[in-house]
Amino acid sequence: MRYDTGHESPADPIRNLGNVFFSQALSNPFDVMECIALFCAGGICERFPKLTVLFLEANGGWIVSWLERLDHHFDVFRWDVPSLKMKPSEYFRRQCYISFDPDESTLAFTANHPLVGASASSGRATTRIRTRSSRGW
Repeated sequence: MRYDTGHESPADPIRNLGNVFFSQALSNPFDVMECIALFCAGGICERFPKLTVLFLEANGGWIVSWLERLDHHFDVFRWDVPSLKMKPSEYFRRQCYISFDPDESTLAFTANHPLVGASASSGRATTRIRTRSSRGW
């Protein structure tokens, strides 16, 4: 509902997720953010340490800031997640992967970040990144 006219707007992301633009732009990453929080901070990865999880179809450029936020909340509100023995980002590094589109500008930054792809001791990515162009696609 637009506040200035009182009429519904077709671009209202809260009420009109039937719009493919908003469902793709908002729903996919928000849903995956929630899943990462539940898996890494909600105790699923703690209870199932051999589980490997892939998070797909939501891009990945936001993952570093999301893990930093989860870690911060773990430090501040640790009493509310007493079953966790590690920071959420440590569960993510141990058990989780996230997909990227090859043209995402944050791909190299994220792959080289210690919370996600780089070895904390070396600062180097533990896996090679290949894009469609480097594979001849």
